[in-house]
Amino acid sequence: MSFQDMAFEPKPVQKPHLPVWIGGDADAALKRAARFASGWWPFLTPPEKIAERVEFIKGQPTYDGRPFELMHGLGTTRVGEGHRIVKDRGAHRGSSAQEIIDRLNWLAEQGVTFSAVPVPAARGADEYLDYASG
Repeated sequence: MSFQDMAFEPKPVQKPHLPVWIGGDADAALKRAARFASGWWPFLTPPEKIAERVEFIKGQPTYDGRPFELMHGLGTTRVGEGHRIVKDRGAHRGSSAQEIIDRLNWLAEQGVTFSAVPVPAARGADEYLDYASG
């Protein structure tokens, strides 16, 4: 198949290369991250072990000291992580703004450079804004 009169913009990052991220927690994956990656996505790593695993990556002889990004989302698939029992059906089910800020600061101390904050269940913009400001 061929195409004519087409443009592709913006162009992907070319120098030095597209960012390469490695996911997983096995030593082999972390060694690949140390050698090749721009970042690591520790989706199987408990948050309290992230700093230890980053130390493992950066301690590999193939890690050259380049900038290294790390992603850990607040909304995960780990059962129980970030969840709490709420007896009041009208109560907010998620974390408060301060709890989210505190958690993001703690994750940053572990080496996390990117995160994602879960969007709470809300029945409209007003309810969401009420939640976000509370």
